[in-house]
Formats: sequence, structure tokens, C-alpha cells
Amino acid sequence: MNSSGDRVRRGIKGEEAGIAGASEIEIATEDATADASSGWIQGLKLYHGRFTDESLWQMTIRPVGLLILPPVLWATLVMSVTIGFITAITSNVASAFSTAYGFEAWQSGLCFVSAIIGCLFGIVLGGHFSDWVADYFTRRNNGIREPEMRLPAIMVGAITGPLALALYGCGIKWHMHWIVPTIGIGLSEL
Repeated sequence: MNSSGDRVRRGIKGEEAGIAGASEIEIATEDATADASSGWIQGLKLYHGRFTDESLWQMTIRPVGLLILPPVLWATLVMSVTIGFITAITSNVASAFSTAYGFEAWQSGLCFVSAIIGCLFGIVLGGHFSDWVADYFTRRNNGIREPEMRLPAIMVGAITGPLALALYGCGIKWHMHWIVPTIGIGLSEL
């Protein structure tokens, strides 16, 4: 939809028709209604029509096929394990802190302030630090950037993830000071 509420269809003309070398873009508009407010209301509809000739089955199966690609599979496994550990930690905080330290529920809840602090550090490390690492390796590669240049920034999480689990688990089990598992909660969110 464009700003006036008209539906716009774009398609590459030539290559789909079998004409080699053609790369013009054809734009066709369909009149919606003359009233600008009804165009905005029509934009709120949940269903705007069908924009492809592919079957629903093909559109459903295509992303599943991507899961066998090594980068996608690795990212899926890493995120699954990370989310699993975070869920395991956060689901037993109240019972673990009440058993080990005699905390009440609200005191255990205050330990999650460390998770907020960890997330704030993670925002900085995830974005700006990753960009800085990629820029550094781009300069070393004569100005040519490759996607793999962001990978060394993952080492922060590769170190803090297991460290967070060790701090949380050992702190609770051996009744260390309450700040030890709390730091583990904060590092798990990094």
C-alpha cells in the first residue's frame, strides 16, 4: 500500500518472462477508495488478499528446509540451549533462595534486578561491541566485510554463559553469599 491507500504490486519484468538482460520494474496500482480515511482503515484488515501463486504447503515447508543448513541449525541449537538454561534458572529462583538463604518471595524477586543490569550490558555488548569487532576485522581485511567477522564477539557469551550457570548452581548448593547466585543471574542475561 502506498500513502494514498492504493495497493501497489511490484514485479521484475523480463527475467520472469524469459527475456535475458531485462531488469525494469513495473509498478501497477489498483484504486482503493477515494476516501483517504477508508484507505487507512483498509490497511488495518487482517487479510489483504493473496499475493503469491505458491501453495500454502510450499510456503510452510520452505523454512523447515532451512533448518538443515549448518549456520541456521547452529543458531537454533545455541538459542534453544540458552533459553532452556534461562528458563531453568528463573523457574527455581524463589524456592532456591528461600531454601538456601531464607529469602521471602519479594526478596528473591529483587535478585532479578541483576538480570536487568545484565540485559543493559548485553545491549551494549551485543550491538556496539559486535560492530566494533566487525569494523576491526574489516580494516584488517582491506575494507572487505564478511559476515564471519562478527563471530569473535560471541566469545563474550561463550564465557559468561557457563560462568553464570556455575556461579548460580555452586552458590546455591554450597550456600555461598547470596550475591554469588545473583551475579550468576545477571551474567545469564548478558
